[in-house]
Amino acid sequence: MQKTFREVDKVEAAEITYANAEFLYKDEEGCNFMNMDNYEQFNL
Repeated sequence: MQKTFREVDKVEAAEITYANAEFLYKDEEGCNFMNMDNYEQFNL
């Protein structure tokens, strides 16, 4: 994703979370990972 902003544009700060994760598989919704600390799965 690429977006250019002007100096006068207002943007919200992004929420960033870091975690150890393992790639599981790719499907139509994106890439699926598993958080290795709590075994929760998520996709990007």
